[in-house]
Amino acid sequence: MPRQHFAESNHSAVVLVVGPREDVLLVIEHTKPLPHYWKCPGGEGEGAETPLQTALREVKEETGIPLDPANVVQIGEPVMLGEREHHKYHFLARVSSWKGLLERGDEGEEVREWQLSMLGRLNILPPQWKFWSAHRAQLAAHGVLLPFSREEGGN
Repeated sequence: MPRQHFAESNHSAVVLVVGPREDVLLVIEHTKPLPHYWKCPGGEGEGAETPLQTALREVKEETGIPLDPANVVQIGEPVMLGEREHHKYHFLARVSSWKGLLERGDEGEEVREWQLSMLGRLNILPPQWKFWSAHRAQLAAHGVLLPFSREEGGN
């Protein structure tokens, strides 16, 4: 990704973190209004952070896992949200262990590992499921095989 200057809060980052046994980290915020959804760690950019810096910080805050930037790749193009020129960036990160994994994130999120084969059975945040499903080929090129789409048998 070319080096750019990012104005405060003009982007957010979401990270699909894949572990050593082809399991993924998801978080759920039970304190938010219903319905509750499992989702990938992520959040809003702060200050002049790049999207990658946002991704690294958010995963560390929400899960305790430090990511090596060399093991993080952007998936797809940024998604424009609303009319305020806010871009959502999606990343795929690989980790060799869950060392440092928290039970709760910095804002009380529950953190849990899930096998890829279970994702279709979870109540996953719909826009995230839609994005990852639409980018199955790019994920597969990085060795991540989603089990199936919701239309093929998931929730």
